[in-house]
Amino acid sequence: MNRQIEDCIEKASEAWLSCMVFMVQGNLAALNLNHAKVALQTSMGVLIAYAACQTLLRKQNVAFNAFLGGVVTTFIDMRVHPTHFGPFWAEAACTGAGVTLMALLLDILKKRVLRGS
Repeated sequence: MNRQIEDCIEKASEAWLSCMVFMVQGNLAALNLNHAKVALQTSMGVLIAYAACQTLLRKQNVAFNAFLGGVVTTFIDMRVHPTHFGPFWAEAACTGAGVTLMALLLDILKKRVLRGS
């Protein structure tokens, strides 16, 4: 699969998971289909916006891509639904930070698995 397509799908998946966790403030027992629908809307917006940014910027740096994914997720999340805690930007910022951290951790895991092979 093309690396850019794989990266976009990865960012959308990270956005979905991070959005799900922060919408229920970590209480995974409270998750329902409505949360999944809102997280899907966020992740599809992230997919489109991230792909557009990648097309325009053409960066293949892991740290930059992780940061870009977090920033894009923050702005898309603010547009898709209202916050569930703190000021209007708080949940979106936490969701974006979660995407950035997941991207960096996933890259570290990939490198360790490849090095171990």
